[in-house]
Amino acid sequence: MPSAISNTSPLLYLYRINRIDLLPRLFDEVFTVPAVVDELRQGKAKGYDVPV
Repeated sequence: MPSAISNTSPLLYLYRINRIDLLPRLFDEVFTVPAVVDELRQGKAKGYDVPV
């Protein structure tokens, strides 16, 4: 299977529609840059429902 590189939006939207499970079905690995992880953590700290 292929690998993927993702920014915040696909991760966030798949999580919100409860379909984050699609990622391991479609890709062996999903890569992000550290800024994506930071952005999600900041959202979590502000009380948003995000995948962290």
